[in-house]
Amino acid sequence: FQFLQGLMEIKINFSKFFAYFVMGILFLSVSWNVAFAANGAILVVPASVTKNYGQEFNVDVKIDGGGPAFNAAKATGTLPSELAVQSLTLGDCGFAFVGTPTQTDPSFIGVILGGSSKACTVYTLKVKAQKTGTGYVVLSDASIKSSKGAKELLSTVRSGSYTIAQDTSSGIN
Repeated sequence: FQFLQGLMEIKINFSKFFAYFVMGILFLSVSWNVAFAANGAILVVPASVTKNYGQEFNVDVKIDGGGPAFNAAKATGTLPSELAVQSLTLGDCGFAFVGTPTQTDPSFIGVILGGSSKACTVYTLKVKAQKTGTGYVVLSDASIKSSKGAKELLSTVRSGSYTIAQDTSSGIN
């Protein structure tokens, strides 16, 4: 009888151990599944600047994955009438573009085939200040996808704000 009672205690203790073991495995698998938080950003650089009417300057669109590597990104871009795009130069992301940015439409959809990046420049716009006032290079509908599991990395989209002042030294309005 004591033998059977001993077996029952072992069975109960094993059941408790097994239950805790399974709960521990489940906890670890859930916590490993959420391996990183979204800290990625698509940025217009510089974020703000004041230029005189007629001046040219560069505006970059950059991606920072926030730590993890990415292999796909997109953003819809709009340009203000205060800025005239003189040229668009593709950057160092190595994207195969599904939607290629142009001088008239700076939107893009790109994937890096067979590789990834942690940070890069999508393109550089050379712009000319053509009207006084404030012009905004706006990015929207943006996304950055991790190269492992296609998880969303985007947490920040920063557009650019550009003040175009009257050049009083040259008499240009």
